Amino acid sequence: METFIGVLIILLVFVILLSLWAYGTLLKKALGKSKWNALLLLIPLVNLGVIIDWGVEAGKIAKNAYQEKAPNWFLPVIIIAYTLWSIILLIVDPYILLYWLISQAVLLLFDYWSTIRLLTAACGVPSIYLWALPLPGVGAALPVYYAFKAHDEMKGYTRQLIYQAGDNTEIVYEKAFIHKPLALILALITGMLIAMVNIGALANPEETSDVTVEGVVLDKLTNAPISNATITCLQDSTILDKATTDEEGKFTMTNIPKDATLRITAQDYESAEFLVPTKSDNTLWEFKLSKTPEATAEIIAKSFLHGVYEDIYPYLEPDIQQQYSRDTYVESFRNLHNVVLKMAASGDILENMRITELNRVSEDEVRVLATITIRSFKTGHTATLPATFTLTRAKDGTWRSNWPVPSASD
Repeated sequence: METFIGVLIILLVFVILLSLWAYGTLLKKALGKSKWNALLLLIPLVNLGVIIDWGVEAGKIAKNAYQEKAPNWFLPVIIIAYTLWSIILLIVDPYILLYWLISQAVLLLFDYWSTIRLLTAACGVPSIYLWALPLPGVGAALPVYYAFKAHDEMKGYTRQLIYQAGDNTEIVYEKAFIHKPLALILALITGMLIAMVNIGALANPEETSDVTVEGVVLDKLTNAPISNATITCLQDSTILDKATTDEEGKFTMTNIPKDATLRITAQDYESAEFLVPTKSDNTLWEFKLSKTPEATAEIIAKSFLHGVYEDIYPYLEPDIQQQYSRDTYVESFRNLHNVVLKMAASGDILENMRITELNRVSEDEVRVLATITIRSFKTGHTATLPATFTLTRAKDGTWRSNWPVPSASD
């Protein structure tokens, strides 16, 4: 009998030490190097109900997380030791159910406080992505709880946390902390926080700190600087800062979060949004805007009226630019290869061209209606001719015209 009791005591001590060592190792990796974090392990050690669910759900995730670092016996020994320890506690203490309920309440509070504090302090509302290489941007966003379960279709994928601000705060919190909370509690300790450590290796402190953005706003077609453009720094629809470009189109913004967005607006240009540059190395970043259809049509009309055809050329459709080089295009008009200009050469003058109407045919096509006024030197009378051309949105987002095109004959 005494031998049996001695063996039982030795087994009990072994199970306790093994459990503390195993969970201490996991928690230490998850929460840092502080030894005091291991005391948190005393709470889940009394939880018999969690081990059943965790062994099926989070256990697979823990194995996947450590399959290249831990020996094969690591996870089974942890589960067996934890189960034996829970059974022993249940036999010794009939009030273990009360401790279990208390431990769940404490763990839920710790779970919510630590996770929300760490994630929101880092970059805002957390979302979890599952992806193979390459990294962020290719994987589909999934509910948080999905990442804590083993799925056949996830083989070969790396589970990591990507911080992405969004408007679905309540949805993310609901998915993370209400669905199967018992499995999630220990999954958070052995999975989510470890994933934070892993992602920390990818995102060093420099990458997560605020940056200074020195930029220049340019016309996308002509590369001309755009003065008086307004740059608005946004984070979760909240305006953090504003700046205005100088005469050279340049601006500077300091203390800009790396997960913020820059919205740039300017007169006669379509507004655009840009991600904050990820490198802070004193580079002058270029931000390019496209002119609106209205501004594009006015440039074409004004340039045609004054015979500045080189200013029209950048706004021509790519097919026309392939047919004519810039010099050939300009020379064709100056050699009177245009019907309207032939009229001017015969004694008439091109007096005015006015845009009268723009009709949007589709999102990427605008029909432009204009009038051309010609005055006769001989009689002084004027004649008004209609002109119609089309603007289409090119692949680079700029608006291009199919007119004017030199006549094929002299």
